[in-house]
Amino acid sequence: MIIKKIISESSIDYPGKFGPVIFTQGCNFNCGFCHNPELISLKLDEDKQILQQLNNIKQKAKHGWYNGACITGGEPTIHLELFNLIHQLKEMKLDVKLDTNGYNPEVLKKLKEVIDYCAMDVKGPKELYSSIIQKNIDISKIEESMKIVQEFPDYEFRMTIVPFIRDKEISFLTEDEVELAVKWLVDVTGNNQHTFVLQKFIPINNLNDKSLEKMPETPDDLLKKIQERVKKILPNCRIR
Repeated sequence: MIIKKIISESSIDYPGKFGPVIFTQGCNFNCGFCHNPELISLKLDEDKQILQQLNNIKQKAKHGWYNGACITGGEPTIHLELFNLIHQLKEMKLDVKLDTNGYNPEVLKKLKEVIDYCAMDVKGPKELYSSIIQKNIDISKIEESMKIVQEFPDYEFRMTIVPFIRDKEISFLTEDEVELAVKWLVDVTGNNQHTFVLQKFIPINNLNDKSLEKMPETPDDLLKKIQERVKKILPNCRIR
């Protein structure tokens, strides 16, 4: 089973919708700041509790309790079974939101017809991408996904202002680095009307990279300064 856990009710994960958040197992990135490190490794097994939770979702959707569902991870697009999960949720008359890191553009192309809302993480400027996610990648796949995501019925790009290790020192993404990332996004897509959401890093005791647990949460003044800078390029920038 590709599902690892389910939060039965949320009003914040899918803008304007209320419903479950479904976490898939496995990820093709290795971000040190990940809040769900138990989801990174691909360990699939059958879970009767998950099956029962899915049945509960079906019953609540049937009675009008839910109107949307968010699929997140891990990275959902690494699973071919994702399409079956989406089909099940659609049969429940739920709108479906997908959270993705954008590293499977071929899958995203196929999902445009079935996903109602797509949220793609932009980790940082392309020059720092591999350092931030702690894995060497083909950056052209990220760029291709940027173009695809703007074709979904509704979408957002988002960035968490995270600390990461550079030259053995840990520091947050800077205003200049975020600006570079945003200019990159606009250059790739040819569009400056994207919704761009800034998010705060919040340290917990279960991060993938334990050294980041000692870092403070993203300072509010840094978030506000970054927002002011980004809005000059992408006017539809907000802090979540």
